[in-house]
Parts: sequence; structure tokens; C-alpha cells
Amino acid sequence: MEIKRLVSLQRNFFQTGKTLSYDFRERMLNKLYKLIKDNELLLEKSLYEDLHKSFYESYETELGIVLAEITYFKKHLKKMMKPRHVKTPLHQFLSYSKIYMRPYGVVLNISPWNYPIQLALDVLVGSIASGNCTIIKVSSEASHTVQVLINLLNESFDSEYIYCLDGDKDLVQNLIQQNPDYIMFTGSSQTGKQIMKQAANHLIPVTLELGGKSPCIIDQTANLKLAAKRIVWGKFMNAGQTCIAPDYLLVQKQIVEPLISNIKVEIKNTFGDNPIKSSIYPHIINEVQFQKLKNSLSKTQLSKGIDVVGGLYDEKCNAIGPTIISNSDFNDPLMEEEIFGPILPIISFDNLEKIVNELRKMAAPLAMYVFSKDKKIIEYLFSSINCGGGCINDTISHFANNHLPFGGVGNSGMGNYHGINSFITLSHQQSVLNKSNLIDIPFKYLNHQNNFLLKYFLH
Repeated sequence: MEIKRLVSLQRNFFQTGKTLSYDFRERMLNKLYKLIKDNELLLEKSLYEDLHKSFYESYETELGIVLAEITYFKKHLKKMMKPRHVKTPLHQFLSYSKIYMRPYGVVLNISPWNYPIQLALDVLVGSIASGNCTIIKVSSEASHTVQVLINLLNESFDSEYIYCLDGDKDLVQNLIQQNPDYIMFTGSSQTGKQIMKQAANHLIPVTLELGGKSPCIIDQTANLKLAAKRIVWGKFMNAGQTCIAPDYLLVQKQIVEPLISNIKVEIKNTFGDNPIKSSIYPHIINEVQFQKLKNSLSKTQLSKGIDVVGGLYDEKCNAIGPTIISNSDFNDPLMEEEIFGPILPIISFDNLEKIVNELRKMAAPLAMYVFSKDKKIIEYLFSSINCGGGCINDTISHFANNHLPFGGVGNSGMGNYHGINSFITLSHQQSVLNKSNLIDIPFKYLNHQNNFLLKYFLH
């Protein structure tokens, strides 16, 4: 469909007011829920073809997340939509104030390839609940999943309300030039800057969900067996192609060896003796990403001569096994940018304050994880280091709590969503003060001479 016509169709449909009612929004949420449930196997098969995700992982990290978000809104939406009463100051006597949640109009969601279902549809759920129309631009890198999504969404919903398409950066630029009312972007910081620059030319509000090098800090008080299990789960899910995956470990020096031993055990327990041959171990999305990770690993080994646990790969299927770099440091090539793969550098420390100082020099990450039983250390770390969010004694689980806002800060993004935060982000908070005609306070007018009363009420 011609892009200018598509945006015009959606804007005209929004202006009819049909998306505003609770009944319409609820009906569309139910329709999307049924669409996912009825095509669950088809969607899971497409994820396996693109990323070699097991059906269990596909449901846990993609379909299940979206279905839970729909269930959340079905439970809470009616209350969210009601105008919210707020206090009115005394100098506005005999008035009352309300905030109305008004949808923006046409929302453009630019979603990535690493979680092609979750990151396309999770935003869509919030957009439907907020009363918007939605254009979803998906990434063609996940070609099988994208084609299934496009077919399902475009056959099930009218294009004037929801439309899904794929394309390159020229398509994105064309979409932005049509002046949508809001842009949600998930992807790299570099591309996010370009999106924001283009949006600024049209004064389009933007939420950016980016990435960064998310640290995972483990001290000597941590439960090492459980920490290893949760680190392996969070890091090697989707073969590390997760924006909030632990990017590297900062481990107190005296527990490095026992932690590595526990991690090796957990990798074997999860994926077997040869993970790249495992039916449940994901693969790298394409050859370009595979070669980038392989080259980064080779560069690190050559420059440092460091110890590597794992490091096996299979070029035929773009698989890289879980890999641990056991004596890394902040100057290693792998520490230059987000790894976005199944390679886990470990940096040891004996002075926590020095580590905090190093982290504060770096760009704020999307997430931070701390494994410790020491409440003072946990408080010190989260009060000293700026990050989008995180977990204590776990990894990535905060993302799955739709009562928590999810988003980055600084170089890792701006704005947030999930649950009520999606509703707030994709709605304009319209402020209205209703003044009574029964009484008119005179001192607010410019020709009033009693300065004392003005200062008393406004102080």
C-alpha cells in the first residue's frame, strides 16, 4: 500500500472517533488475543525457523508476554480510561480539576528482529488500549516470522486501523515524513538517534528503547549456584540477542572460579554437552551478525591471550555456543560496545568502589543486575549507578512484570512502556479545570489593588 495513503486512511479513521470507546478497545484486544492463540503453533514454528527458538522459549519470551499484556489491560482498562480527579488549589476556589487520557492518533511502531513477535505486538496492545490506530514496521531480518505476522495482522484487521509492513530505512523515512502522531522505536542507539533526528523535523514525540552494556555484579555473599542458573538463563536466552541480557559479569575476585564452575554446570544442565547441536539452543539471526561476533571473539583472544570456556561455533547454521571469557578487563575489545550474543566476559574485582567509578564513566545501561545478600551493597550500587532498571538476585525478570515501567535512560533510551505505562506513554494527558459561575474571586484580575490577598493565596 502507498505510504501516504496508508497514514491518511488511519488518520481519517481515527477522526471518526470509533477507537475511543471502551467497547471497541476491548473487542480489538479480544480479537488480537484470539488471533495469537489460534495461530500459536504457526508463530512458534516461524520463530524456530528464524532463530532456532524452542517452542517453550518462544512462548515464555514472546507469545506469553503479549498474552499477559492483553490480559492485564482487559482487567484494568476501564478504570484507566476514566478521567482522573486531582486537587485544585485554594486560589481556584469553587473549581474542580480533571485529567483526561486522550489517544494521540496514528502510532508508528518500529520493531526489531530479535524478538519479532513480542516487540511488535506488545506495543500494539498498548496502542489499542490507548485508543490509537497503529502502523507496525517490522524487521525483514526475521523473514519467516515477519511474513506470518504481516499475513495474520493484515488479514484480521482493517488497514485503516492496524497495518503491518516491512522494509528498509527508506521506508522508515517515508513513514516519518507522513507525520504520524507518535513513534515507538526499539533498536540500536545509532539508529535511534537517526529516528529522533527525523522525528524532530516534524515535532513528533518519540519513545526510544535502545540497549547498552548491562553489567551483572556478583559479590562473595551471593548464592553462587542459584546466581549461575539465573545468569545462564538470562544471558543465553535467544543466544544473547537480548537488549537487557547481562552483557558482562563483575565478580568479586575470590569467587570467580567457583562461579565459573557453577555456570559451566548450568550450561550443561540446560543445553547438554554440545549446546550448538541442542534442539533448544537458539542461533544467531544471520551470517552478518554471526561473523561480527566470531570476529570480536577472535580479536579479543589475539589481543589478550585470555582464557575461553566454550567458544564452539557452526557456520552452517550460524550457531555460537555459550562462551565465557574468564579473565577479561574494561580494555578488552568486547567491552567497546554491546555484545548482543552468547559471549560473556568476566571481570574480577576486589574493590567495589573502583568498579562503581568505572561504571559511572560509562553510558547508562538499559539494565543492571546485582547478586548479593548484603542490603547495604545492593542499596549502594543502585543509588550510585544510573540504569534503565534491573533485578536483585535475578536477571531480565523485571521486563516481564507489566506493573513496572520498562525503558532506558540516556544512551539506552527515553520513555517507558508496559501495562499502565504503555497507556500513559501513548496517551496525551489533557488537563481541564472547571470553574463555577456561583462566585468570582476579584483579586485575580489585573485591576485589583489588594496585593496582600494575592500574595496570601499564591504563597
